[in-house]
Amino acid sequence: LCVLDLQSGHMFALEVHRPLSSPTGLAVDSTAQVLYVADFFGSHTVLRVDINEGNTSLVVGVPGVAGGRGDAGTQFRGDEGLASEALLKNPTGLALDVLAQRLFVADSANPAVRVVDLASGKVTIAVQRPGYYGHGLSEDDVGPVGLALGESHVPGLEVRWTIHANMDPPPGTTEGEYFHFDGTSIPDLVPAGTPNPSLPGMPLPPSILRYARQFRRGVLIWAGQVRFWGEDTILIGPQRGDPCPECTATGLREPPGICVPAPCEGQEYIWEVGDVVQILGTAPDFAPETELHTEPAVQNLYMAEAFNFAVRVTNVAPPPDHICADYLDPTWLIREGIVAKGSLSGEYDYVAPT
Repeated sequence: LCVLDLQSGHMFALEVHRPLSSPTGLAVDSTAQVLYVADFFGSHTVLRVDINEGNTSLVVGVPGVAGGRGDAGTQFRGDEGLASEALLKNPTGLALDVLAQRLFVADSANPAVRVVDLASGKVTIAVQRPGYYGHGLSEDDVGPVGLALGESHVPGLEVRWTIHANMDPPPGTTEGEYFHFDGTSIPDLVPAGTPNPSLPGMPLPPSILRYARQFRRGVLIWAGQVRFWGEDTILIGPQRGDPCPECTATGLREPPGICVPAPCEGQEYIWEVGDVVQILGTAPDFAPETELHTEPAVQNLYMAEAFNFAVRVTNVAPPPDHICADYLDPTWLIREGIVAKGSLSGEYDYVAPT
């Protein structure tokens, strides 16, 4: 690996404490002073290199073990699971989302781009790539792919403060259970005429159940039902003089819901300050005409495909076409765009999107 100083024009070698086979794709995290290297031929891995010290560690792939042919043959694995167990073949393109700490990887083992969550060390499919891959020209039919990633844009409301069921200290299982935000820009959050529930001798403010998506650092992490209140109350929200004077509305996950990717043990109720919430349709049908945020989240991934002689672009911010919810109770099952309602008998009434 060599470094070119663009100001002086001088070039020098970067010391790396591990032999590289044929380094090809690069992505840099300048804040962490880390370089990600796709080691193309022979190694079939992506490595993390400390720019200052030269130390290396494995990010994804099994050293020296190649994935299957370009037709995703029997040796391919890595749709879901640990990145250290996924099989790559001649990885080339890398693209790093520094904010979300996600690394996109393209190789010739499968017509897809995979993404590694660097915090958890897990890998999943970011996008399947179109094209014809079975022409038998060689074992590298899919060919090299260059990647470039745009910035994430998520329209929605930002979580300004979280509270723990108004208990101090909070129970360990409800960290960030309630979230609070400035709802003045969405006066229809709780429509006029919504009934007021009450506890014995104590009226409560009106609330409504909506479908919502939760994004963290530009990445979708949860989708499901959220109960919203459109006003302050001592029972559920901050009062005047509390840490969030601008907060005027409150939300609470009301399971069931789906983590993306699922499952996510220990995260059933958790919100963090800075999360962005897209507020969609109201229960029970979550109809599109009741959605409050209709502009989609956008993060474009560009793919330069050598053997297809094309550059493609896809949006990797929205939810996948199908969200697996098979681990949920059969009384509630939702896949993106389709709501299924039923009973414990497993009989579902599918409501197709308009």
